Amino acid sequence: MTIRILPNTLINQIAAGEVIERPAAVVRELVENALDAGATRIDITARDGGLNFLSVTDNGHGMGADDLSLAVERHATSKLTSDDLLQIKTMGFRGEALPSIGAVSRLTITSRTKDAPHAWSIFVDGGVKHPVQPSAHETGTTIEVRDLFYATPARLKFMKSSNAERQAIVDTVERLALAYPQVGFTFTHDGRQSLNLTEGDDFLTRVQSVTGETDHFLEVTKQNGDFTLHGIYATPAFTAPHAMNQVFIVNNRPIRDRGLSAVLRAAYLDILPRDRYPVAFVRLEVPSESVDMNVHPAKAEVRFRELEKIKSLIIGAARQALEAPLVNAVSNVTAFPQRFSSPAMPMQQSSYAPNFMSGFAESAQPMARNNAAPQEEHVSSDYPLGAARAQLFNTYIVSETADGLILVDQHAAHERIVYERIKNALTEKTIDRQGLLIPEIVNVTQSEQETLLCHADILAQLGLGLDSFGINAVAVREIPALLGANANLQDMIKDIVAVLKTESDPGQILERRLFDLCAKFACYGSVRAGRSLNIAEMNALLRQMEETERSGQCNHGRPTFIKLSEAELEKLFARR
Repeated sequence: MTIRILPNTLINQIAAGEVIERPAAVVRELVENALDAGATRIDITARDGGLNFLSVTDNGHGMGADDLSLAVERHATSKLTSDDLLQIKTMGFRGEALPSIGAVSRLTITSRTKDAPHAWSIFVDGGVKHPVQPSAHETGTTIEVRDLFYATPARLKFMKSSNAERQAIVDTVERLALAYPQVGFTFTHDGRQSLNLTEGDDFLTRVQSVTGETDHFLEVTKQNGDFTLHGIYATPAFTAPHAMNQVFIVNNRPIRDRGLSAVLRAAYLDILPRDRYPVAFVRLEVPSESVDMNVHPAKAEVRFRELEKIKSLIIGAARQALEAPLVNAVSNVTAFPQRFSSPAMPMQQSSYAPNFMSGFAESAQPMARNNAAPQEEHVSSDYPLGAARAQLFNTYIVSETADGLILVDQHAAHERIVYERIKNALTEKTIDRQGLLIPEIVNVTQSEQETLLCHADILAQLGLGLDSFGINAVAVREIPALLGANANLQDMIKDIVAVLKTESDPGQILERRLFDLCAKFACYGSVRAGRSLNIAEMNALLRQMEETERSGQCNHGRPTFIKLSEAELEKLFARR
């Protein structure tokens, strides 16, 4: 077979297959060029999902005739001032986008610099470059792309519907808009404007504009040497069914990174349901030499030299944001059209109430039954979670606050309290153990027995001591003191086996298993739904919630309380 040099048109079409996979990729490349040109406003217009027509207009520096002619040549770029690919400080740098777009479409570029008497225009038709011509245009650049992929019709078969391609463009523009909140963006599709972001936003304002949410975000800035993280983390009440609502921006460049998504999810490990994902927007500023931008044709992925430092920043910032007690617990109340939320509450110490299940051993003891009428305690409703007034269905606490009422799920709330205590004790290696006078024999399968014995050291860290008893049972000799003598060990051991058999990231397996096991112990050591509490016990539980981190959600991510303000109650009863 004879070796030959490919013609430039075919080379550009091959490059287009790597760089320009769909209309959204065209928009990304053109908007990145506009940002590098110093634009403060970028207007995007599309028809038929961008396949029929795309245009990007900016108010950047513009180009003269000579630069305009070079711009559509392969590997021509103004973005690299040296040959060092570790010092990339611009969005575009490969010099492939414009010639690749021109190879598969009808491309027109019109541009004018600030001091030029008029603009210049160039036309590229299916890879055929036409001469530069004088034109009319304000300072800046407009790039029009018509009949995308007409020169490679086979690619059109792989395009999705007009609506799907439109949404892909919106997603692309929103991510770039998050990376550059100070820049204004508009997007108009088939004559209808679907995006209008004003100039001069800060990061939080831009996140709120893009998501349409204003009440669920926590802003954190964290630094580690030359590495800086500015994060907007959503509260556990605002989650997503997938990881698409996580945006990572590195040195002003939106990237995709499954590893960072996994790290972020680990930071929310014990406050979200297992089928939900956190929502977060993370900006990272790192030294240019510590990140390799040149690892993906579309520049969507990067490689970090100090990945562990990045992971530490992401987790540390997330946990800092989520450590506030009662952080924005929100729940949808299906009978009402609104979503009700409570603000983050300050730490408060109780000076009057009994210490509700304060020790691990004490926490397992049954509370005194009080079948008489509950005594009236003079508890101020000025506490963040107010004063308990009643219990409903032996499950929910009704509390009056200074400006409304709160409903508390007693089991979910106490589960979080116990869970945080277990975690703290685990960290400080102070978990109390209770030896059983007569070991409890729990029947298991041979496979379950092997799983338990294989992880006996992990279980021992949590205060659960066991060993084999024949081939189809284990003997439980020690239990965490918080469980008390009446714990249902049969059910608990079955649950623990299920946790231990769950596959996880090897790098996080120990922490995840410990957290999962802590959650199981907390569930079995908590006040159950259906248990009658007196007023003093209910108030004590409320005060401990106010002092406990993440007490707005139980270990499974469900809300522990719902708040209705006085104003919201008046609206429900049409009083305002």
